[in-house]
Amino acid sequence: MAEIFLLHSKRILTTLILIWTFTASVPKVIEDDFRYYNVGVLMASNLHYPFDLERCGPAVDMALEEVNEKFLAQHKIKLLKVQKSYPSCSGELAPGLAADMHFLSDVLAFVGPSCLFALEPVARLAAYWNTPIITGMGDQGILKDKSKYPTLTRMSYCQCRLKKVFSSILNQFGWKHIALILDRSDLFSLTVDELG
Repeated sequence: MAEIFLLHSKRILTTLILIWTFTASVPKVIEDDFRYYNVGVLMASNLHYPFDLERCGPAVDMALEEVNEKFLAQHKIKLLKVQKSYPSCSGELAPGLAADMHFLSDVLAFVGPSCLFALEPVARLAAYWNTPIITGMGDQGILKDKSKYPTLTRMSYCQCRLKKVFSSILNQFGWKHIALILDRSDLFSLTVDELG
């Protein structure tokens, strides 16, 4: 599971580097011949979901370290993490925290939020500020509208495509009737809680 988060984090940070390359950014601090840029990490905390800060944060740290060492060090550039968290998956605190990071920490880009209620208003603000935002989720169809969310990069599939997938399977096999078996327990959370 950690490898999957690390892989996604590497993709996210590689995308951040590419976006950074094409944006006119001013270094935030220049010390010992290095230029430092802030990256905002904004995620919910203690939700016991696969996308909360406790589970994704270490992968972001590992990916930042690897990107800084392997790709940016030779250019005398370093990305610094500015981290904020909020207690629930809602749009009440996340936009304010994003504004704090934008105005007080001058972040170059955002990683997160993941859940829709927090992501949607932050993605709108990021679009207004012309700041890249990358999320590991964002699987709701509303977020695919690039006229509203031009700076948003989603690393997850869109749930709106599931209809096409299932329709293709049903048509391929000529099936007319299906049954859906649903398990309401959250096996992922139960398993992770046992490991922790």
